[in-house]
Parts: sequence; structure tokens; C-alpha cells
Amino acid sequence: YTAEADKKKNAFSLERLINRRMKTLNPNEQYTVYEAAVPDETPIDEDEDILNYDDLDDPDAFV
Repeated sequence: YTAEADKKKNAFSLERLINRRMKTLNPNEQYTVYEAAVPDETPIDEDEDILNYDDLDDPDAFV
């Protein structure tokens, strides 16, 4: 019996991740908040790859 066998119990929960991280924030520490604008007219399909792996082929991309 492995952990993968119980997919309901071991399913990823974004809500649990966010709630867990929010409880561990230090109120005396300074944080940077970023704003992101996402256009509504370009919805992403469920099976569409949102990551761009083209930069991995270019060795100068991360310089």
C-alpha cells in the first residue's frame, strides 16, 4: 500500500498550502507585494502549457 493509492487523501490542495503559509508569516518582517495584470480576453485552456521552455535551449538566456 503506497501513498499514491489514496488519491483522495493525498490530493494537492491549494487552499491548505496558502493557509499553512499565511500562518507562518512573521508580522515584523517586511515583504514585497507584486501586482500582476492578466487580460481577460485570452483564457488559457486546461491542457495548454503555460510555461515557456524555449529559454532552456539558449545557454545565454540566464546570463
